[in-house]
Amino acid sequence: MAWLLPREDDEQTVLAGLDRKLENRVRLLIVSREYPPASEGGIARRLSCLVPRLLSKGIDVDVVCFGGSSLHGERIWSLCPHSRILYTHSAQPSARDATSILTDIWRLDRYASRILSSGRYDLVQVEDPVFGPFISSPVPKIVTVHTTQLGEFKALLGLLRNRRQIGRLLFSGTIGWAFDRISLNYADIVIAVGQTIRNELLRSYRVPDRKVRVVPNGVDVPGELNKLEAKKSVGVDGNRLLLLYAGRLIDRKRVDDFIWALHMLRQKGLENFSGLVVGSGPSEAHLKGLISKLGLSSHVKLTGYVNDDLLFHFLEAADVFVLPSCYEGHPISVMEAMAYGCLPIVADIPQMHEIVQPGRSGIIYPVGELESLTGAILEVASDDEKRRSLSIAARESAKRMCWSTTASDYVSAYEDLVVSHHVR
Repeated sequence: MAWLLPREDDEQTVLAGLDRKLENRVRLLIVSREYPPASEGGIARRLSCLVPRLLSKGIDVDVVCFGGSSLHGERIWSLCPHSRILYTHSAQPSARDATSILTDIWRLDRYASRILSSGRYDLVQVEDPVFGPFISSPVPKIVTVHTTQLGEFKALLGLLRNRRQIGRLLFSGTIGWAFDRISLNYADIVIAVGQTIRNELLRSYRVPDRKVRVVPNGVDVPGELNKLEAKKSVGVDGNRLLLLYAGRLIDRKRVDDFIWALHMLRQKGLENFSGLVVGSGPSEAHLKGLISKLGLSSHVKLTGYVNDDLLFHFLEAADVFVLPSCYEGHPISVMEAMAYGCLPIVADIPQMHEIVQPGRSGIIYPVGELESLTGAILEVASDDEKRRSLSIAARESAKRMCWSTTASDYVSAYEDLVVSHHVR
């Protein structure tokens, strides 16, 4: 261990000795389903931004995951999944392949447990509780909660259209929920990515308030932007309104609402626009079929998965970012869009109010109300001054969301855990 303290009865003496030891580097093992470059969603994005800042603050970081490689000098312990546990393998966890998914979670956790038994680490951090129920740890455990399985279950209840959704619903409401409960029960500290997720943990999972800390996501704000040039470079006329969705193509994101709204724009006489859907996932085939069915192939393009550089280029080119999702944690996609001067139009769920100020830094519309979404787009399409004003305000708001603050909050949690662990 990094801090081997004498056995003292006097707590103040112990703390004083620990303070002297804090100059040593904390040794942290992160357990995650995904890690860059196998990036699929907010977890990998958060880690890609968080890990280099932790390293710069004196934290030694190693990662156990199903896919990834070292980006900043951290050690990566990567397993090859046997199931479709990664979205890049075209599906979400479902009841249909529950056995192989359970086996993969067990393999990930047992691998992490063996590594932890070496005595090399001071702390273990699990990214997403559903992937950490079988971890046996001799050191304190932190669990980060981006979304919960119970939250996913409730969101999917109103979206049942096919057998895949039923399978995902069953997984979230049974096995997923149970795994969440186990991981949260054995966590020393639970990190919620937003206040809404914190409230969900306290209310629905009965996690003690003393264990929960809110550590929001951050964002890197680029320097000077040139949307006109960026549009030209991605093949969009500079005079056309460019509307963008970026994220996983999964049911609760309601990306088909975005497609339908673009169709309704044409019905209302707006033709001078282009739509981009950036991302991959199990809804991709459905969305392609919908675009074809609605005759939008000349107006809407699905790009599939793209790397960060191209994603940021699309964000710089875009005028409006649309997120119709009915359930989120603390969506980094919205924050990044704001940082690149995209006006966010987002569905009205509590999590969005933590990021977007309605009428000041973006527009919030009722979930699933296509007329409201279409009307919001038409409003900013016809009012250049309002669109420009909201975009500027969104970018200024993003400047207050900092990854360095996120990293500092984690380091504070690490130090508190080390202190309490040795005092005990």
